[in-house]
Amino acid sequence: MARKSGAGSDGYRDTGLDRRGLLAGLGAVGLGGFGGCQGGAVGSTPTATEDPFAGVEAGRYQYGGRAEDADWRADARDRIERHRTADLAVTVVDEEGATVEGATVDVTMQAHEFNWGTAANGEKVAGDDTDDGERFRTVLAEEFNYATVENRLRAFRWRGSEEDREEAREMVAWLNEQGHDVRGHALFWEDYEWMDIDPEQSPEAVNEAMADRITERANEFEGQLADWDCQNHPFHRQAVRRDVGKERVPEWWATAHEADTEAAMGVNEMNILTRYPDSGGWLDDLVEWVEWLQSEGVTVDAIGCQCHAPIDNLADIPDVLDRLDTLDERFDLPVYVSEFHVPLWTGDAGWDRASEEQQHAQADYVRDFLTAVFSHPVVETVVHWNFWAGWAWRPDSCFYAEDWTLRPHGRQYQRLVFEEWWTDESGETDDSGTYATSGFNGEYEVTAAEGDRSGSTTVTLSEGGASVEIQLS
Repeated sequence: MARKSGAGSDGYRDTGLDRRGLLAGLGAVGLGGFGGCQGGAVGSTPTATEDPFAGVEAGRYQYGGRAEDADWRADARDRIERHRTADLAVTVVDEEGATVEGATVDVTMQAHEFNWGTAANGEKVAGDDTDDGERFRTVLAEEFNYATVENRLRAFRWRGSEEDREEAREMVAWLNEQGHDVRGHALFWEDYEWMDIDPEQSPEAVNEAMADRITERANEFEGQLADWDCQNHPFHRQAVRRDVGKERVPEWWATAHEADTEAAMGVNEMNILTRYPDSGGWLDDLVEWVEWLQSEGVTVDAIGCQCHAPIDNLADIPDVLDRLDTLDERFDLPVYVSEFHVPLWTGDAGWDRASEEQQHAQADYVRDFLTAVFSHPVVETVVHWNFWAGWAWRPDSCFYAEDWTLRPHGRQYQRLVFEEWWTDESGETDDSGTYATSGFNGEYEVTAAEGDRSGSTTVTLSEGGASVEIQLS
C-alpha cells in the first residue's frame, strides 16, 4: 500500500537483494508461461511432481472452490492478466539513434508492485545474533517486500519499557533499510488492557489517555510507516466505546491523522472475508461502520481484513470473492489482507502431528486464497501472520518449520509469488528495433546486446504499460 498522496513516498527503492539466487533455489529460472509469467497457467493447480499430496484423499477439510475445475479459476486467471500484468515495449538504438534489428533483449523482474508481506517479530529483527535470527532476517528480506510490526507498536508493549521502545525503533529502521513498506499495528483498540489505560478513571480521563496513547506512537514514527491499523477490532473490542461514547471514536481518528500526516490510516477487523470460530461474519457491520465514520468526517484510507482461516472452518473461495466485490462496490478504498494464515489447531503437538488431510487442505487453501485475493483489483496487500514456527502465535500455520524446513503451504506461496507471478523474458528486436512483451507489474532490469555493443536500463511496469529505449555502446 502506498503512503497518502503527496506524503513523500519515494516509490520503489532498490533493496539490493539477490532475487536471482532465490529464484534459482526455487527452480524457477527458465520456465515459460502466459504473457511473460513464470510457471503454469494462472490459478492452476500444481502438477503431480510438485504436489506432495498427490494421491491423498481430500477428506473432510473441504471448502467451496477447491475442485480443479472450479468456475472461479478461469475468472481469476483473466482478472490477474488484466489487473496485475502490463505491456512493455523495448526499443534498441545505436550510437547514432538508429533502431537496431535483431538485438537480444533480456527483461528481468526485480520486485513486485503488489505488497507481499508478513508479520515481523521485534526480537528476531533487532539484536538476535543467533543463526535463527540471521535466517529470520534473510527470509524476511528476500521473500517479502512489506511487513507489519507484530507486537512492538501496540500501546501496552510500547509503554512497557525503554528496551521495548528501542527495539521497535531498530526494527522499523531495519525494515526501511530493506526497502520494505511497513505497517504499524495498531494505534487503538477499544480495550483498556491493550491500551494500558486504567478503567477506573472518569470518561474524560479515559478519553484523554486514548488520545495520548495514539499521539505518542504516531508522532514517533511519522514518515517511517506506510500505513497504520488505526482502529483495530471495532467489533471484537468495544469496552472503551461503551464507557466514553461512540462520538469519541471520530476524535481518535482525527488525532491519529494529526499525529502522522503521512501514513495511511485503516480500519482492521476479522470475520470479514474468512470465518473465525468465536463470532459470526461482520461484513455488513464493517460496511455500516465505515459508512458511519465517513459520515462523521473521518478519512478512512484503507480496509484491513484479518483473514484468520482455521482449517475446520474455511470460507468458500467464491464467497471470499463476493465479499471483496461488496467492499469494492461500497467504497473507493484499497483492501489489505492483514493477518492471513491457516492454523491447524495442533497446539503443542505441532504441524508434523497433523493428518495428511489437514496438511493437504492447508496447502490447497493457501494456493487458492492467495490466487483469489491477488486476482481482485481492490486488494493491494497480503500479509501472512508469521512465517517461522520458531516464533509464532500459531506455529502450525507458518510456512517454515522450527528447523527451517519449508512446509507444503510455504512452497505454494513461493511457487505463486516467485514463479507463476514472476516475469523473466528474452527475445530479439523486430525490424522496427522493438521487442514487445508483457509481465507482472513491478520493477525490472532490461538489458540489450548486439555484437560487442550493449546497454541497460530499469523500468517500472504498472497499469497502462511502459516503453523504454536502450542505446547500445
